[in-house]
Amino acid sequence: MYTVYEAISPVTDKMKPGERGVIAAYLLYGKDVEEKLNESLEELGRKWNTEKIAEALNDAFVSGLGIWDVVVGRDNNYGRQIDICIHQVLCKVLDKSKPRFKHSYDQWEGIIEREQWIVQTFLERFWDGLSQEEKMAILKGMEKELKEAGIDYENLIKKVMQGQATLTVLRAILGFRFHIFLAQISNFLAKLVFGRGLSLTANAALQKFAARIFGGPIGWLLFFLTLVGTVAGLVNPREWDKYIPSVFLIALYRSNFQ
Repeated sequence: MYTVYEAISPVTDKMKPGERGVIAAYLLYGKDVEEKLNESLEELGRKWNTEKIAEALNDAFVSGLGIWDVVVGRDNNYGRQIDICIHQVLCKVLDKSKPRFKHSYDQWEGIIEREQWIVQTFLERFWDGLSQEEKMAILKGMEKELKEAGIDYENLIKKVMQGQATLTVLRAILGFRFHIFLAQISNFLAKLVFGRGLSLTANAALQKFAARIFGGPIGWLLFFLTLVGTVAGLVNPREWDKYIPSVFLIALYRSNFQ
């Protein structure tokens, strides 16, 4: 078993204050973050170290069921918590089949498996919810990276223009390179969220798009919350509106910047 602190510290210890601030904001305010946040993300991130983030993340999970979670071994068990989050909440609200993971949630490999499932699932929902114009903007911003990865960029653009660029279609077209494509989208969006910088070409292609769709890290995560519907109180009294975006951020950061 890995505690919440043990599982997230390789990520949050490497974060800059502004990056930790995004997670702290969601752990403080959940779905009301845009309305209640009254300080900069950088200021907030300087006040929140890994220990405080881990404590708040665990509290969001055990809220309403704390004593029982201690009894059955879910308290402070990161792998088991995200496994429950996937099987009892995300699969239900996203209408996904329950995944079968190769490794146990108590193993490090099992934690990574589950985090990657969360990232990929949200990316799929995100991509298929974009307009043709928005997909074109993202692909133009990623043109160099996609070509270097050996992906047929011109064919991708053609499918978008034909209105056939759902991930189901792209999976069939790209074959084994489909996961490379998803990884490039993940990397690209992580840079937007965490402010790690994009190429000048990408900035030019996406400046207007990113401002309209995301409006910065807070707006970006709120956009993702709309994809999962109302999760607070769906299954039990846990604070899913705080827990889910925070875990997603940690998983996204781990997959791109470690």
